[in-house]
Amino acid sequence: MGAGGDAETNPNNNDNNLSRSAQMKALKLPPFNEDKDDLDAYLIRFERACTAFEVRQEHRSTQLARLLQGKALDVYQRLADDEVDDYDVLKAQLLKRFRLSEGMSETVQDK
Repeated sequence: MGAGGDAETNPNNNDNNLSRSAQMKALKLPPFNEDKDDLDAYLIRFERACTAFEVRQEHRSTQLARLLQGKALDVYQRLADDEVDDYDVLKAQLLKRFRLSEGMSETVQDK
């Protein structure tokens, strides 16, 4: 009976961990390509995917960083240690680097 109780407890914990892991892996967006992609449109798509897969706000910066390359990745790497987990700071710095206003991206977050 004790083993059955353990089996019931562990799968629940594993389900929570797997579900978070699955959410992270589910964001299979192509990497941002600064030569081909519009950053504002890319961020909208990224935010919608995060919402759809229930990626928590504190994980968004890390998830976006996995999809960055080139100058965009340089922006992430230059963030201060206390800013790297702040999606809003990363987004603002990317938009600043690529000289875009937040315009449409803000409307997605507000919804």
